[in-house]
Amino acid sequence: MLKLKDKTGNRGIPLSPVTVNHCLTCLKIMLKEVVRLDYLQKNPAAPVRQLAAPHKGKSILTTDEVRELFSADNIGRVWGGDMRHYTLNLLAASTGMRMGEIQGLMRQYIHDKHIEVLYTWDRKYGLKKGPKWSSEWQSGKNET
Repeated sequence: MLKLKDKTGNRGIPLSPVTVNHCLTCLKIMLKEVVRLDYLQKNPAAPVRQLAAPHKGKSILTTDEVRELFSADNIGRVWGGDMRHYTLNLLAASTGMRMGEIQGLMRQYIHDKHIEVLYTWDRKYGLKKGPKWSSEWQSGKNET
């Protein structure tokens, strides 16, 4: 793993601890299957610990960063011209809606001054009735 950490990736920089840990996880899964098929008695990678990954701090965008991100002039540069991604992200940033709530939106619940959040989309279960918290977004205020 230490040698892998010193290898360079596509951009010519050393692989990050997160990337090395993904490689270890993949190897552990493959060797677990080898053990299940009785080619090995135990998984030699099982006791290997992952590398410590640096914690990325979170921060809030500044007002200027938000303006630049959602400026109509930057849709091509920032969003690759994809109006769907631009619109979905603008909606999330403006309302605080979660991704599943946005994916579960239906036209009949989008009104002039408010949005009814009645459904949510779950990758595993599909469309589900009711978001995580019952909510309705109104222009000018958000009620939960």
